[in-house]
Amino acid sequence: MGPLKTLKFKFRQLNRKRINGTRNLILNLVIFLFDSKRNQVKTSEDAPILVLRSDGKIGDSIVASGFFRELKRLSPKSKIIVIGNPQVLSVYKNSDYIDEIFVLKKGLIPTLKIFLKIKNLHFKFFVNSTDEVKPHAAFIQGQVKASEKFVFCSRKLKSTTHVIDYKKGQTHFSCLYENTLSKMFPNEEFDVSYELKIEPAVIEKVRGLIKENIDPDKRVIAFNVFAGTKLRSFSQETTLKIVDFLLKDPKNVVLSVGSPQDIKVIQSWKKKLPDNRWIILEELKNLEEGFAQVYCSDLFISPD
Repeated sequence: MGPLKTLKFKFRQLNRKRINGTRNLILNLVIFLFDSKRNQVKTSEDAPILVLRSDGKIGDSIVASGFFRELKRLSPKSKIIVIGNPQVLSVYKNSDYIDEIFVLKKGLIPTLKIFLKIKNLHFKFFVNSTDEVKPHAAFIQGQVKASEKFVFCSRKLKSTTHVIDYKKGQTHFSCLYENTLSKMFPNEEFDVSYELKIEPAVIEKVRGLIKENIDPDKRVIAFNVFAGTKLRSFSQETTLKIVDFLLKDPKNVVLSVGSPQDIKVIQSWKKKLPDNRWIILEELKNLEEGFAQVYCSDLFISPD
C-alpha cells in the first residue's frame, strides 16, 4: 500500500470513528431523555401487538414472516402493527397476518409522526426485532405503552422486559423469533418457516415472460449473486464459475435476479460468459417481481 493509499485508508478510519462516536452520543442522549420504565402498562389479552422492523434488511424481513404468522395464530384477536421502512412494506404488503404497516423514513420528524399515531395505544407486546438499538428505536420503545417489551441481543434499554438472545447451539436469526415466541407463549410449539405472499397477477406476469424466453423442458435456476452484507456477496470470478458449472448440464437455464442496480453489474459480467441459457428478464424491476421469479423457478441459489 503506497503512502497516498495509506493516508486515504487512515482518513476513512478516522471518519468512521467520528461518525460512530456521534451516533453513540445521540443514542445515549435519546436513552437518557426518553427510555422509561413508567410506560409498562397492563393490557387485555386482545390488545394490539407492535413490531419494529426498521433496519430495512429484506432477507431478515422474510425470515420474520413465520413469526407474524405464529403471532396471529396464537393471538388471533390482537391487531398486529409493524413499523418499518419502504422495503419492509414491499415484503409485507400482501401478508395475511399483519393488519397495519407504518412506513418509517429516516429523521426525527418521520419518527415523531409515527409515534403520534400510536402514542395513545396500549400494546400487549412490543418487539424491537433488530439486533442493534438505534436512536429512533430507543425513543419508540421508551415511550410506547406496552405490557411487555422484547429486544434482540441488547441490554442498553431499561424499558426492556425481555432480552432475547441465542441459546446454546443456535446460529440462525430465525432462532431469535422462536425464542421470543417461547417467552410470549411458554406452553406452545412453533413453526417459524418463511411465508411470502405474492400477488397472483405478478406471478402470472413472470410465468408468461419465462414461457416466452425459456424452453418449457429446461430447468430454471434462479441465481441471486448479491447478499444483504457485501462480504457475503459472490464475486465476479465465483459467479462465472457457478454459472459455467450449471450450464454444463444442457437442461439448465440460469435466471439472474436482483435489484436494477445489481442486474446492471450482472449484465457486465455476463459479457465474459455469453450464453443464451444465462438470461435476465430486464422487464422485471421491482422487488415483488424478483420474489415471483424465485417462486416460478425450479431451484434458487443465493449467498444468503
